[in-house]
Amino acid sequence: MVLSNGWRCLCTSTRTIQTPLPRAQLPITSASFTTSAYTLDKSSKPNVKGMSRSAQAQQQRIGGIKKGAILEKPKPFYKVGERKQIRDRIVLSNTNAPQLTLPELTVETSTHEPAVGSLFAFSNADVDKIRILEAFQRGQDWKFFHRPSTVMRFESLVLGEKMAKIQGEETVVVGEVNKGTFHRMVICGPKGSGKSVLMLQATAWALQREWVVITIPNAHDLVIGHTEYDLDVPSGLWTQREYTAALLSRVASVNRGVLSQLTLSRAYKFGRHEIPETMDMKRFVEIGSRDSSTSHEVFMALLSELELPDRPPVLFTLDTLNEIMMSTEYRDPDFKIIHAHDLALPNTFLSFLSGKRSFPRGLIIGATSASGAPRTPALRYALAGYELPNFSKLDKRVAPSVEGAEVWKLGPMERTEAKALLEYCRESGLLRVPEPLDDEQVAQRITVSSGLAKELVASCVRIRA
Repeated sequence: MVLSNGWRCLCTSTRTIQTPLPRAQLPITSASFTTSAYTLDKSSKPNVKGMSRSAQAQQQRIGGIKKGAILEKPKPFYKVGERKQIRDRIVLSNTNAPQLTLPELTVETSTHEPAVGSLFAFSNADVDKIRILEAFQRGQDWKFFHRPSTVMRFESLVLGEKMAKIQGEETVVVGEVNKGTFHRMVICGPKGSGKSVLMLQATAWALQREWVVITIPNAHDLVIGHTEYDLDVPSGLWTQREYTAALLSRVASVNRGVLSQLTLSRAYKFGRHEIPETMDMKRFVEIGSRDSSTSHEVFMALLSELELPDRPPVLFTLDTLNEIMMSTEYRDPDFKIIHAHDLALPNTFLSFLSGKRSFPRGLIIGATSASGAPRTPALRYALAGYELPNFSKLDKRVAPSVEGAEVWKLGPMERTEAKALLEYCRESGLLRVPEPLDDEQVAQRITVSSGLAKELVASCVRIRA
């Protein structure tokens, strides 16, 4: 049997072998459609002067460039630090709000018990100094009113009595036994309860009494890794010289009158600076503010000088205490995370807050924050007076740093305080009620806002009578 494949091999093929044509001789075929975008030849359309080809193509898509049209210049890029200035800008006055006649917050009102539940305005001199200290916060609703004002609360009265006792005035602290002329306290509470505003009142009274005021307005700036840092070998702490120089500049500007009357107790030598004993402390602080390489040493020497007897009282405050109770974004040369307590500035403040260091007459205030600040369970346990068990994974360095400090828990405002704030909102045009509020309307807004100061102002915007 012969296979069919064999017969095919024996048969003569009648087909001719066709050789492939060269590529240049192939017939040109084109598809009836295409999915590619039409590309314009550079030589077919001249480029418009001052406009890129991508922008020209965009103009062609939206209808072409009109003859004689003026091309808008692109928006220039932000300069270095300009976006941060816009982000941190704080408006303290609303010229559209009615200008109300209010008494100013003075030293006399700080110890005047009938002033509780009344509203007072910060003086222009205090506003300028507090602005230099950067103690005003963006979350505070100053932009709704003609000038910064505050309500005198019962906690304000107690704080004013403490400061009067530190000053040496003959007063009796309301509601508690006085514990000497050096006080340490931590203010905590829910968001919008008025912790930062209470510190503003203390700052205003300290400035009027001619205390030395040192303020760290936001500890968040110390731990996010945005400042230069280096290791101080003698102390083993990490210094932030640029931030310390800016802090000294604010201290020298605000406390100009007080520091110019004080002289150093001894001579100092920091690098190329030889400082005589007869130099006043204002010029001494300015040296550290102008030369960041010596800012840390100058700041430590300033605190040491203020710890001597016969020095004026000192107010040392720090806002957003939660931030320095945890690890930071900084790392050492071995790429290990640096704890906030190993930074020089937080460590120095906590040494005064814990009582390891003290002023002859002084007040140390640390305020927690609930507005975007990280949760610190170790600090919450320490402020509540709980002891951490041995097997706990919480940070055990937190509790000793606040040991012995008074804990103030700010909560809802009293009815008289809330009514004074709501009446101020009504007279400023924020609350559209033609007549003074009665007890029922006040109770309604206290219920909606839980009595918190910030929420009371917000309720005037949300609720329309």
